[in-house]
Amino acid sequence: MEIFLLYVAIMAVLVYGIIRMRGIIAPMPGHAAAELADLEEPLVSFKRNQNLLRERWQMAGVLDTEVGGLTLDVQQTQPPLRFPDNYFEAASPAHYQRLRDAGFRLAWLQRKSVTAGQADDLLGLLRPPADRDAEVLDTLAPVQSQRRGQREQRAVNLTAAAHQAALLLADDEARQRWLSAPVMSRLQRSFFVWHELEVPPAETSAADAEAQIQAALADMSEEQAENWKRFCALYQALNESPGYRQLWPVNAELLLRAVRRLLQNRHQSMSRLHEHPDLVIDELLDLDPGLSLEPSEHG
Repeated sequence: MEIFLLYVAIMAVLVYGIIRMRGIIAPMPGHAAAELADLEEPLVSFKRNQNLLRERWQMAGVLDTEVGGLTLDVQQTQPPLRFPDNYFEAASPAHYQRLRDAGFRLAWLQRKSVTAGQADDLLGLLRPPADRDAEVLDTLAPVQSQRRGQREQRAVNLTAAAHQAALLLADDEARQRWLSAPVMSRLQRSFFVWHELEVPPAETSAADAEAQIQAALADMSEEQAENWKRFCALYQALNESPGYRQLWPVNAELLLRAVRRLLQNRHQSMSRLHEHPDLVIDELLDLDPGLSLEPSEHG
């Protein structure tokens, strides 16, 4: 009996090895299926999020299209999610370099047949959630989990948060709830942290948080009030201005850290930082080099 069990175990190992070499273990559906057998570190995040990626890429559908001379299985949008047109464009050389820089070693990257959207999805696994998506989840995820009788699970990376937030907002009722009564934003939270005030509970509504901010500003100097406006303008410019698209989303918490360092250690003023945002960007990249969307010069 023991010999038989040993024989079964050896055969199982051999079969697994053959499958692994052929790269057909749990291939991802959609275009250019990623062979999980080719995964290397630091792709722990990929393994943890492969079901989410599978769902996301399946929702897009498949459409054979000629893009840049390459025959790509370009994803076709289907409900409940809608993808921007540039999601389906062929990934650029910069995308591939950034994927290599990040440590992605998938066989499909060697064939260079991924879309820009998929490349961003992969890279987003290594970034924290964007503030806006986190705020959507703060507002809607608890209600959704309670309705389904499920334990609430929070996204821990940019791609997962964006996907989950988009799914929640695809529901008209949920979207109206988000638009009418969002919770306190990360930007509003940074006001209380910056001025060393008691931070309201996370479930505080944005309206109540704003009322508290305005009340606090009424007791502050004109310069402090103006500096808060400058901080908000910086946050908006870094996240919305086309001129700053070389960065991943800049979270309010990271921006506050950078601004504080510049004010306290670099002896800058908020007016100067507002006029010269490149100073802030340099400090942001010093704190978080991965914030840059520019590929390395090597490789």
